[in-house]
Amino acid sequence: MPFGVLALACFPGAFRRLAPADPARASALSLLGRTIVIGIGLAAVYALAGASYLRPHHLFFLVLVPVWLIGRLDRAGLRPWAAPGFAAALFACCLAAAVAFSPETRRDAAACGACEEFQPIDGYARALRAAGFTHGTILALSRRQELPAAALLARFPGTRLVAADYTLYAPPPNPSPGACLIVWSGAEEWPGGWGPGMAVPRIGAPLPPDATLGQATGRLHLSGRPTPGMRYALVKDGLGDCR
Repeated sequence: MPFGVLALACFPGAFRRLAPADPARASALSLLGRTIVIGIGLAAVYALAGASYLRPHHLFFLVLVPVWLIGRLDRAGLRPWAAPGFAAALFACCLAAAVAFSPETRRDAAACGACEEFQPIDGYARALRAAGFTHGTILALSRRQELPAAALLARFPGTRLVAADYTLYAPPPNPSPGACLIVWSGAEEWPGGWGPGMAVPRIGAPLPPDATLGQATGRLHLSGRPTPGMRYALVKDGLGDCR
């Protein structure tokens, strides 16, 4: 909403019907426009089909709207103050949002039990390095809301992530194979549907006897409360295509 109001005030020409003289630009704008319309249509179908909720992050395709609007501008026709004023107003909005949402963030940190954004990922990474994991494949058996395993990738370059609950996709194998690291929320001794002697989901083979089992613990950021932590099983020589 703030972007739309600011864009209308600073760049009214972006909302007028026009045909850019540059064919390549016109083609790109047309593609962007159709993509936005398709996204809005799919969101409407999703809502009308009885979806229980529709949250802002489901409307991610709207990030294309600023690109589409700015692409329609004629640089020669811009008022001198428009671009600097627009940038300054957006910066002010960002500062206001940071101040307005700070109390809410702290309330979330004090109330939640395993919020992904407050978990001590650096502490988990140190525990994994101490166990012997440097790179390879991470197989996440818990949902990201319980354990944000994707955040570990930045701490272990050259590592791929496979999520057990996304069965339709797995990234290509590592060019340089490594270890197999299986992680899940510390709230469960074993994740639902899997346990000792059973085939690991997405791998189809049980853990070998020499697998290293452990748990990393810590405290949630901002609140300092104990976190359920992260349990892991490390197979240093890899397991199946998890390596």
